[in-house]
Amino acid sequence: MLFSGTEADKTDILRSDNAIQYNSSANQLTIGSGKILVGDGINGTSTITGGAQIEIVNANPKLIIRDKSTDVGQVDARLRLAESNSANGNINNYWDVGFIADSFQINDMTDVRLHITNAGNVGIGNTAAASKLDVTGTVTSTGLDVNGNATVDGTLTHNGLFT
Repeated sequence: MLFSGTEADKTDILRSDNAIQYNSSANQLTIGSGKILVGDGINGTSTITGGAQIEIVNANPKLIIRDKSTDVGQVDARLRLAESNSANGNINNYWDVGFIADSFQINDMTDVRLHITNAGNVGIGNTAAASKLDVTGTVTSTGLDVNGNATVDGTLTHNGLFT
């Protein structure tokens, strides 16, 4: 390894083959192979397992993605899982998971699929959950237990007996 600066601070690192570079002034780490291991590895070894490009190994591992925005309601910290065309690198399909607009959401390329508000209301197919579970669309179930009153807005069709 080659270091710039004093031997004591070792703020910039450059391997002679340029495979690993750390630029302290830009706070940028570049790994030529595209693989990053954070922590002490599995049983003390420094290898990536399972074909991963990034692996975090520790007793209590955490990956934190933080939006430093101070605009209330505009926080957007997400993890994007994407499928791309290997020929041109364009993204064909993706899912976002994260803290988006002050709520937890799972989105696909066009729609919010699951939305959990700060109050704990869950919206499936909508972003304005008015109750603990608010579903836009048809719900299919093998059973339904109602403890309390039930309100039906629209037509109620049943096959069988009400008991």
